[in-house]
Amino acid sequence: MSFKLFETMLFTPENGYYLLDQHLERLESSASFFCFSCNRSDIQEILTEKGKQCKTEKRVRLVLDKQGHIKLDYFELPKQSKSKLKLSIAEKPVKNSNIYLFHKTTNREVYDQAMNHCKIADDVVLYNQDGEITESCIANIAIQIEEKWVTPPISCGLLAGTKRAELLDKNKLTECVFYKEDLMNATEIKLFNSVRGEYLVELI
Repeated sequence: MSFKLFETMLFTPENGYYLLDQHLERLESSASFFCFSCNRSDIQEILTEKGKQCKTEKRVRLVLDKQGHIKLDYFELPKQSKSKLKLSIAEKPVKNSNIYLFHKTTNREVYDQAMNHCKIADDVVLYNQDGEITESCIANIAIQIEEKWVTPPISCGLLAGTKRAELLDKNKLTECVFYKEDLMNATEIKLFNSVRGEYLVELI
């Protein structure tokens, strides 16, 4: 199967690329796993030069092919909704043995299928063959149980998000396996990634 690796980052003129080191570390790790060529210093230099040309906040997509060539695209940030986004539960489980769940690649068949099966939601939450909640199609997930926010461990079958890592490091999240029933009974549900930040959602 032909695929590429990619990272999606937030750029602001004041602070540059948010969580850049974490994004590049994840890219390097995936490149090593899939035997892609990846020169981190060259990528960082190109990002720095491109960043000098940006005068407004941007969503940045960095794509790396197997030969080590990169493609950079800068987009306007999506508008943040004032109301909670609608979240549905996927029709079919994912398998936590699927290696593509643990890496950010252009092979997004699992996520595309989940979204295609639900036309009325803004995003879809996935679960594995054991019924364990994993992530949404575009973000990591956490639920509030009593006053504690918990997020699934990576072993459930999900991407180790850079924002997720930051929240765990700051003790704002705790790893814990939870299920669809827990999701439905949660006090609050939130999604988070490095571009959108943290945002509350509601289950439909």
